[in-house]
Amino acid sequence: MTGERVARPLQAGLTLTVDFGKPRKIVIPSELLTMISEETRKIVMDEVLYVNQRFKVLIEELHWHKGVSVKKLSKYLNVPLTTLREWMKYKLNVGVRDKVTALQLANTGRYKYHKRDFDGDDVEKLRMWFLAHTDGSVSQ
Repeated sequence: MTGERVARPLQAGLTLTVDFGKPRKIVIPSELLTMISEETRKIVMDEVLYVNQRFKVLIEELHWHKGVSVKKLSKYLNVPLTTLREWMKYKLNVGVRDKVTALQLANTGRYKYHKRDFDGDDVEKLRMWFLAHTDGSVSQ
């Protein structure tokens, strides 16, 4: 069995019964719950709030702020892709990223690396400007 990937089952972290016409139990794996911020986790776990609102906050955080695609969300939540897209668009009023936006976000590394200010001196800044505004070749 070397080289084979064995899919391990996801641990259930929370079960919500959403109601968009007919009630449906959604099991949210603990892996998704660990991805969201502490503030969002408090909202999602708050049983006083309406279930559909808690689900909306979770989906919005994961899709827009953590960069999880709708396809991956549908697999994690065990909901058909078309159903989840429909819920997001018509029931939850959560926009779905188009492919261009998703690719741009993936390529900019928004979800992987934090952007920081340039901390070099003026000479290094000039070198970087030169490389950025020319063909990038350097010779000494």
